[in-house]
Amino acid sequence: MFYIVISCYVKSPELDVYMAEHMNFLEKHHRDGIFLLSGYKSTCDGNVTIARSATRADLIEILELDPLRKLGLIDYQIIGFALNMRALMLTEELFLCKGAVSHLAMDLM
Repeated sequence: MFYIVISCYVKSPELDVYMAEHMNFLEKHHRDGIFLLSGYKSTCDGNVTIARSATRADLIEILELDPLRKLGLIDYQIIGFALNMRALMLTEELFLCKGAVSHLAMDLM
């Protein structure tokens, strides 16, 4: 598991122009199960994402495809961690789908 902190270099009109492409990038990798949870930083200068990937190198390869990264408008920090505790509610609310246990939930149990 990885914790990714994305920071914006500048607040500029250019950032806004490419934000829709950036959001499409995030949505694709959420659908693919690489990005598990994400949200804006409270400082409003980037976001935080919880991701899973076989290796850090695989995750870097994905992150380098972010349209904002390609333009040099954002940077990221990747912090690896081993998931050893979780709230039962997290599993029930996020990873159980209509009574069926998703493959992600099985990884956490």
